[in-house]
Amino acid sequence: MRVALRAAIAQDHARVRMRDATMSESPKTFDTGVRRVDLDPEHPLPLETPWGSFALFAVGAETFAVQSFCPHLEGPLFQGSVSGECVTCPWHGWRFSLRTGRRLDFAELFSFERDTLLVLEVRMSERGTIVLCDPGRRPSSHLDDVERI
Repeated sequence: MRVALRAAIAQDHARVRMRDATMSESPKTFDTGVRRVDLDPEHPLPLETPWGSFALFAVGAETFAVQSFCPHLEGPLFQGSVSGECVTCPWHGWRFSLRTGRRLDFAELFSFERDTLLVLEVRMSERGTIVLCDPGRRPSSHLDDVERI
């Protein structure tokens, strides 16, 4: 079990290094090819972008794009519960604003920037598809602090 965990962590860090290397070549915008009417408010849509995995959330008349995985232990936020403009991680209950990415629970008082979700600017293309804008940095995770193997 421990060997498998170390192998998984090593693979994750290799993926992060590869993603970091390509970020300098990343486009400034990414057309998802998804139309707003195709989003289900009950089921956020995770998708791969040039900047990593992000999820599209349809809330009322607005569309939000935030990193797909919780910065705590990478719980799948697209499987979390959504209430208004708030998403709750299904693994440990961390709550985040879909608008700002900030934590919304008491622990926010003690949180760091890495505890904040990366939020992308969302635009609409002339074709009516959702376009995401370059975040300027990659999503963070507490797993970044794990000793590199």
